[in-house]
Amino acid sequence: MTARERKWSKWHKSAIEAICLLLLISSLLAIPTNAIELNGRLSSEFYVWSEDDVTYARPYESLRLNAIIYRGEKVRQLSFHSFSRWATSYSGSVTGQSKFRIYDSYLRIKTFRNYADISFGRQFVYNSAGSVTIDGVRIVLRPMKKIRLDLFGGSSVNRLDTEEIRSFGDYTTLGGRLSIRVRPSIQIGINHLYQKSEAELMRHRLGIDYRHRLNRWNVYMRGTMNVVQMNLAELRSRVSFTTVKNYISVEYLKRQPSVRENSIFALIQSGDYQNFRINLRHKINSLMSLTGSARFGATDDYNTRYFSIGIAKQQWSLSIYNQTGYGTESKGITGFGQIELQPKMELYFRANLGRYKVQDLQNDLNDAYSSAIGINRRFGNGWETRFEGQYLRNAISESDTRIYLNIIKRFAIGQSGGGN
Repeated sequence: MTARERKWSKWHKSAIEAICLLLLISSLLAIPTNAIELNGRLSSEFYVWSEDDVTYARPYESLRLNAIIYRGEKVRQLSFHSFSRWATSYSGSVTGQSKFRIYDSYLRIKTFRNYADISFGRQFVYNSAGSVTIDGVRIVLRPMKKIRLDLFGGSSVNRLDTEEIRSFGDYTTLGGRLSIRVRPSIQIGINHLYQKSEAELMRHRLGIDYRHRLNRWNVYMRGTMNVVQMNLAELRSRVSFTTVKNYISVEYLKRQPSVRENSIFALIQSGDYQNFRINLRHKINSLMSLTGSARFGATDDYNTRYFSIGIAKQQWSLSIYNQTGYGTESKGITGFGQIELQPKMELYFRANLGRYKVQDLQNDLNDAYSSAIGINRRFGNGWETRFEGQYLRNAISESDTRIYLNIIKRFAIGQSGGGN
């Protein structure tokens, strides 16, 4: 990271902290509710386990914040959105390095009559050609009722060091999507994504998607091509049919391995991956359903097969599964249950009892057991807690017991929140 990039990264983090503090103080000082509305979610997590007589612990702290800063006539709404997470680790008496990551941090302007949305800052952008988190600008235009144009540009974010703001020239990311609603039930989209990494082309894709809803039928298709290599990157199609008692979904996927254009692996010829999937659900009565699924995956050199069948109610589910194919074999039973202890308290549990192997030369199957039991409790004023015990056993770990604690505080201050 250059000195200039470090300077901008430090400014970026300080700006987020300053805005969050300003919004909170302003709200507490009773600034008029039509000026500021604040809502969000503060989550504290604690994960602890023991291994080789050493106790390990990992605390996490995350904050999701949404604030409406201004409302006016020409600018319908100015808002701020952010999501950040802090984490560290403890191993016995040794404290690990703390990490603070910023996933979202942007200002959004909504214009009058919902004609355009403009967002500045760090944000996650997505279309059928790909997805990426950028430091940049996103513009959403709605020139007509049936047309939507989504454009974005900036520098891609380093997932391992989110405090860094990278050079636009070396990590250029540009893309967009044009969406046209031909009919109330038919929508067509054209998608584009261009991305550089270390000043070299990483990927350049162009795609189209089609969605059609007709009575009980739902059809979705999309195709994406690599512009440089002029070949198919991905082809996906899905058809589903729904009645009062039955649901069936059939999906086909053909995809090339995801390799950077500037990687040496792009020169290696590799086969496409294909996957065919079926999901079924039959409603036996108002409380119980029969479920089933099947998947078939294949490349030029190997194939895999997966089947499952189960039964599900509102408070529990139970299913058996079996997977076979190249280099893998697994079978077992999995279940989930929930019991309401009080109106705002549930006892839940889940378990997976199976056997598996990951090598064709392996003669016997290994045991694999995982289970968890916990209590979820919701209090007033947006407080919620979850306490969970976990157990795991497989070929690597004969006995692994862990404890998970999560404390959540949801808050809302201002006109829409009612001052919780």
